[in-house]
Amino acid sequence: MSYTLAFYTAPLDELTARLEEQGDKGDTEVVAKRAVEFLRELGAPVDAVDHSSAGGEWFRDHFVDEVLGGLIGRDTAAHLVERPLAGTQWSGYPSMGWLTRDEVAAAVAALDEAGDEPLADADDPESEEMLELVNDILHMAAETGQDVVTVYS
Repeated sequence: MSYTLAFYTAPLDELTARLEEQGDKGDTEVVAKRAVEFLRELGAPVDAVDHSSAGGEWFRDHFVDEVLGGLIGRDTAAHLVERPLAGTQWSGYPSMGWLTRDEVAAAVAALDEAGDEPLADADDPESEEMLELVNDILHMAAETGQDVVTVYS
């Protein structure tokens, strides 16, 4: 079994408004399914980062918290995996995360300031590959001025 952190670009305000209209705040699975439906309608899938179920702790603790969080800030990195959306607090899988276009721009500025050195210093090829992918996704969203929404499932 594996897990995927799927990245979408979408207008966060409109997505949130549509989800709030549904009134399903208590059921995270239903909210996530509706959100993906709305994401397909309002936005566009960008790319995804995958890891094995055995690698979940490594992904969250090492890649998200240490590698990515060390570059763009731990809170910002964590918001890509799990962040309340439309009144829904996530507890387990699936979860959703998001960054506003301003937060994306700040993350990209931090990545640009760090330069290529963190990519060269990544302690394993998997971290390096994931970091390059997330870097590309955030740069694309920043260049087009879009919010980023993620689904972690």
